[in-house]
Amino acid sequence: PLAEAFLFQADRAQHFTNVILPTLATGKLVITDRCFDASIAYQGHARGVGIELVARLSLIATQGHIPDLTVLLDLDPAQVHTRTDTANDASGLREEQTRFDAEAEQFHQRVREAFLVLARIHPDRIKVLDASRSPQQLHQQIIALVEPLLED
Repeated sequence: PLAEAFLFQADRAQHFTNVILPTLATGKLVITDRCFDASIAYQGHARGVGIELVARLSLIATQGHIPDLTVLLDLDPAQVHTRTDTANDASGLREEQTRFDAEAEQFHQRVREAFLVLARIHPDRIKVLDASRSPQQLHQQIIALVEPLLED
């Protein structure tokens, strides 16, 4: 678990240095998935590396940058596979399962718990949306959260 945490942070450091920070320097908005908070939830809590350690590593990897907004699409892990299968059937696409997808439901429950704790600690920047809603409803909610950032 510790080696995994370091690998993710090394990848993040490279991505921040080569992609995100140069893009931010031009004044552009950066939208990314599974960044800062994901490492804390996945490696820090669910893998048991330690929330404080992974948060410190993330701050080093991102050179002190923290997301302005994290949109957490919250869904009970027991419902995730059903929703994914429905979406895959509708689109005709099949995404290959990652090793995280293959983890036991208890692992995903720990990830969810960590994200929800982070959202309670940082309600100003982590917004929790009910992912059982329709994709159209979620889209509208996400747009409403992102638009004010575009005005700044």
